[in-house]
Amino acid sequence: MIWYSDDLIEWTGPSQLDVSLRKDGTRMQLGMAWAPECLWVPDYDGTGHGAFILYWSSKLFADDDPDHKDPHAHDQVVWGVTTDFTQENFTCGGTFVDTGRDCIDTTMIQRHKPNGGIRTYRATKDNGFGRGIWLERTDEREWWKPDTHWVTIQDKIGAAWALGQEASGVEGPALYADHARDRWYLLVDVIPSVGYRPMVSDDPDAGFECAPAEDFLLSPHTKHGGVLSLTREEYERLRSQEDGS
Repeated sequence: MIWYSDDLIEWTGPSQLDVSLRKDGTRMQLGMAWAPECLWVPDYDGTGHGAFILYWSSKLFADDDPDHKDPHAHDQVVWGVTTDFTQENFTCGGTFVDTGRDCIDTTMIQRHKPNGGIRTYRATKDNGFGRGIWLERTDEREWWKPDTHWVTIQDKIGAAWALGQEASGVEGPALYADHARDRWYLLVDVIPSVGYRPMVSDDPDAGFECAPAEDFLLSPHTKHGGVLSLTREEYERLRSQEDGS
């Protein structure tokens, strides 16, 4: 479901985007479409044309199983590409994360490397091997391709927040960065009812640790969301709307 806004105050929609639709008109057999996110790629096809890479969680069935009867089908993270989130300009690309067992809820962020280039990070929830939320990185430009090499940085992220420190007790990760300093955050959703708790890092290549309780305040049951970067103008506009002025 897609909503549009030019100012983050007035919104139009929703409109539907069929994320199963391939370029040739066939459809991937998706059991659900959960937890979508996207990253902008300035040069998607090598010709200078940019696009959004959209990724989300789906139970993936074979093309010849339209009734979704395969009991061995498992949750994966799937990707697609679009320039404007309309059906006319969207193509389903295929599998993005497949461990062979259930995995969901990928979140991603990028940083510029000191010697040039971009490093891409992704955190995903593993529901099949006991790793909980794990973090990976790659320096490859076309990070959405199935043959991309990813290096694991950390697993069982945020387990300390969960009951019994079980790695399975957190999901729905959300990555974002501080504007003012070189600090990185990873929100983890403590399930079933606690909600988001923050992990922090001064270097994501070294992994994340739990933020001290005195350093944050989150509304109860804040869950499964994301953090949007704002310009000063956008921030002031939203504050003025909140204040009723």
